[in-house]
Order: sequence, then structure tokens, then C-alpha cells
Amino acid sequence: LQRNAAIRFKAKDRFTEDGVPMGPASCHFAPLAPYVVTPIGAGMIQNEHKQCYVTALFCLAEKNLQYIDGMMAPMCLTFFRTMEQNSDQLVSDLRTGRLFEGLEVDDDVRRTVNEHLKADPRRADEVQKEFHKGSESLASRLWPCLRIVSMTTTGEFEVTARLLRASFLKEVFIMCAAHGATEANCGVVPDASKDSVAETPKYAFSHSTTFFEFIPEENIGEENPKTLFLDQLEKGQSYELVVTNSNGFYRYRLGDVIRVIGYFNQDPLYEFMYRSGQLLSVKGEKTSSVDFYEALRSSEREW
Repeated sequence: LQRNAAIRFKAKDRFTEDGVPMGPASCHFAPLAPYVVTPIGAGMIQNEHKQCYVTALFCLAEKNLQYIDGMMAPMCLTFFRTMEQNSDQLVSDLRTGRLFEGLEVDDDVRRTVNEHLKADPRRADEVQKEFHKGSESLASRLWPCLRIVSMTTTGEFEVTARLLRASFLKEVFIMCAAHGATEANCGVVPDASKDSVAETPKYAFSHSTTFFEFIPEENIGEENPKTLFLDQLEKGQSYELVVTNSNGFYRYRLGDVIRVIGYFNQDPLYEFMYRSGQLLSVKGEKTSSVDFYEALRSSEREW
């Protein structure tokens, strides 16, 4: 039986004035036990480094890992760098089957880790051998059965995703299957096969779960801009998403700017471009992050 892993960090507990808990939905999305390697009770640590360490420990203990839900490219990169920087200690913990005392976690977390982690000197030797070979293709060497790493790779995350593709995740299929946020599910990749998924995913709108309106790019700066509906979108044009969902968000400006690039049957296909609030304006030119990074990549290719 092959296992899954989920890279998650528990958000700091926050509440509205009326006592309603609030925060990102991402920390609640994870594969269900018994398929996920991190046991219940060891996967909700608020400190990013400590959670990465504990997650890495259980991932390394499982040679038959087949799927990693990395959520977002920066989180995935942090996970692998934490693993690389703490490789000697992780190998030692695998060998003894105990979480080292220098990692300060709650007693119940330590108890859970020590109850589920089994001493495995043979696996520790395998992991140590692969760490010594460096970061290139590390994931495929540590986990020969690894098939997919799923994470957001669009927008500002594209640079981080490129780093992962060239190092830790070389030779591993990286999938960005959906575009969404805590506020709404926006789109899915209609064909997520290896042959069809490019570095820039193409999404079809999830209009069965969210009602969409669209602000033309030239009107984004207006306080009360006109909106269009799905059937009014034009290929090659860019729009900011406005969403209405079943949880009470009514005509909410999401801030994500997308560009229509084609059609899937009769539904528009789009690619994520940038966040509307992330514009560089020195002389009023309003340069988006996607334009900035494309200029940077162009310069990189010329050098």
C-alpha cells in the first residue's frame, strides 16, 4: 500500500469580534488517515520549521510514498530545504525511532511522534546515502514510487516552481490541478495528464460551485467598475475575478487577474496572470508582477 503526504502548517488561531474562528482554509485540506503518513496529532504545529521537520521525518520513514500535496511552491521548497539542512539529525531520528530532544514541541506532539515512528536503521542508511548525493532529483531517489507532487505554481510562485523542477523535484511530475482560494474555488485543469500540463496551467471555470463576474483589466482601478458575465469574455483579454459563493461572500473582488486563452467545449479556458494589488508603479506605468518576472527571465536567457 503506497502512502500520501501533505505539507501543511497550522495557522495562528484568530477570531472575529463575535468569536467566530477565521483563517485560511488551506490548513484544513489534507489527505485522510490512514493514507497520509503524518499521524493525527503531529500535523498541526504552528511553527513552520518544526512542522516541516516532523512532516519530513515521517515522509523519509515511508519509502513507498507515491504522492505529495505541497499546497504552494514556496511551502514545498521550504519543506525540502528544511529536510536538506537537517539531514544528519533526521537520519539519526530514523535510526533511533525517536524525535530528538532539541526540537521544542508540545509534549502531546512528541508523544504522538514517538508512538508512531519506528526505529529503522536500514531505511536510515538508504536516506543518508541519497542525501550525500546532493539535491538534484532528491525526491525521486528518496521515494522511487513517487508519482505526483501537487502544488500551486502560477503567478509569483512560478519562480519557486522552476527552482524545484531544476533541483529537488527533477524527474517528478508536478501538477497544478486547480486554481482557488479560501474564498472560492475558481478553476480546474480539465486534462491533468502529463502530456497536457505545461508550466503555465490552463483552467476551466468551476461555475458549478461559484458565481463569477469579471472586471476588464482596464477598469480594475475604478471604485465601482462594470462587470461582465462568463459568456461575455473574449479570448486574449484579461479580467479580475469577482466571486459570489454559498458561504456569504457576495460580489467579492478576489484580486486575481486571469487571461482567457481558449475554450474547453464552450467554456473559456484561462491562465492566472497576477494579483491586482501587486503592481509596480514608478512613473504611473503600473507594471504587473507577471511582466516584471517575464522581463527578468528574458534577461536571464540573454546572459
